[in-house]
Amino acid sequence: MKNKLYLFHFLYFCAWSFFCLTTSGFDWDSIHSIIEIDIRVFYEQLGLQKWSYQFNGGMTRYSNLGTHHQSPWFIFFLVFGSYWGVKLFIPFVMTVSNIFFIKFLNEKLRFSMKSSFLYSLIFSLNGYWLLHFYHGHVTYCAQYLFIVSFMYLLEYLVRGNRKNLVIGCVLFFGSYSLSIYQTLTFMVLPTVMSLLIFIVYNLYRKNFTKSFYKRLTIIFASITPIILLYVPKILAALNYLGVNKRGTNYLEPR
Repeated sequence: MKNKLYLFHFLYFCAWSFFCLTTSGFDWDSIHSIIEIDIRVFYEQLGLQKWSYQFNGGMTRYSNLGTHHQSPWFIFFLVFGSYWGVKLFIPFVMTVSNIFFIKFLNEKLRFSMKSSFLYSLIFSLNGYWLLHFYHGHVTYCAQYLFIVSFMYLLEYLVRGNRKNLVIGCVLFFGSYSLSIYQTLTFMVLPTVMSLLIFIVYNLYRKNFTKSFYKRLTIIFASITPIILLYVPKILAALNYLGVNKRGTNYLEPR
């Protein structure tokens, strides 16, 4: 069965690689250029720049929440370069996410391996991601990482296995450090709001045990440092947008 699992993910990686290498949507060139500038500045200045050009609706490079500045994922681009690194990044992140997705379905929900393969394909090869990856929106793969991290954190909340907590936190860090904007806006805030509704309802019904509250506290205590780690970047974005409103003349450096 392990050989089938390895073969499946090898073919899965190859399929995403073929898709990314043969697409030419309107944002691929800009992403290649962005990463190339980052790489050259890194080698010339031995560090990541805090400002280089305007990007993403008027934000500076430093304050753009969707960039790889201050992210360990940047190592991937240092190793593979601005072209192959960008083209292979989406297949790599999607494959890693899919490995944990299938693992969860098979081990936690007791799905058969064939069913896990099928559901992972149906879920991950949806039109939403295909459209964004066609246009080179690299940071959107952070959402798959977050979804899988949430599954493991929820499993820990319900059953209390510390291994699930560790996996969930590591995947959450991978998602959040890859793209604060994608993770925070599209994933974290809606999830927290949904959980609050669920928690308030069950508090009213008195359905929770003390162990549930303990595990919930541990989850928040584990992911809060990850969020706080990138607070300076969020503050920089808010500060910049406070001066340079979207839709104004943001092409001149401030």
